[in-house]
Amino acid sequence: MIRDYAALYCKFIVKYAKAKLEYKIPLTLDIIANVINSLSFVSVVYFLMNHFSTLDDWRLNEVMLMFGFGLLSWGLAGMLFWAPVMQLEQLIITGQFDHFLLKPLHPLLHLMFRHFQHTFLGQTLVGIGLLSYSLQHLSAWLSPSFILNGIYLLFNSVLVQSAILITLSSLNFYVKKPLVFSMMVVVDLQVISRYPISIYHQGLQFIVSFVVPYIFVSYYPVVILMRGVSSEALLWVTYVVGPLLVGLACLLFHYGVRRYDGAGS
Repeated sequence: MIRDYAALYCKFIVKYAKAKLEYKIPLTLDIIANVINSLSFVSVVYFLMNHFSTLDDWRLNEVMLMFGFGLLSWGLAGMLFWAPVMQLEQLIITGQFDHFLLKPLHPLLHLMFRHFQHTFLGQTLVGIGLLSYSLQHLSAWLSPSFILNGIYLLFNSVLVQSAILITLSSLNFYVKKPLVFSMMVVVDLQVISRYPISIYHQGLQFIVSFVVPYIFVSYYPVVILMRGVSSEALLWVTYVVGPLLVGLACLLFHYGVRRYDGAGS
């Protein structure tokens, strides 16, 4: 089943890529613009850390590692699920979502497959660069266990980001025009989560820990990799939170589809 979906997704990607490659200059400019936007955030952190040396006991390269985790997982999740967040509201209002109900593929998968958000390649590339740069300058011992742990934590971060995006998409079935709230969550909280959470007020820490759990995207993965955690329960929660949240988000979307009753719902 997974292999069949992967093969189908590849076919969608190839078709989408062929269409976009007919207009190479706009495609390239889209990616470059997102690279520049991501680098602008990184440059602010770089100059800030050079001025203050540490950020609540976190050094420059550790903060850059958090930024790398946040950007890379955001880029990978955004390529898959950004389109449903942005398009579903209009599809429901106009009634075009009805067409997805007639397809043999689940609507969430169809929404994901039909539009590969190429602009997120910019964040992905910058995220890879930051991870490579920070690990080299942190002199991290890249043992097999460290690498495997890092890969899984990154995969888990992608799942958390994906779950948040799926949940925001699902809100369209339950409330009217949630896009403004969705953008606030994505733009503001997602950027905030790339910094050490410990620098924020306890109220904001609570929000990114229990309401919109961005704390599991970059903060806890870097803590586990570079400093370790004393709580075994927290360690295991970090490892399982991604699959758990994706499962819950998919259920929320599924029940939203079931309560959908046509245009204007």
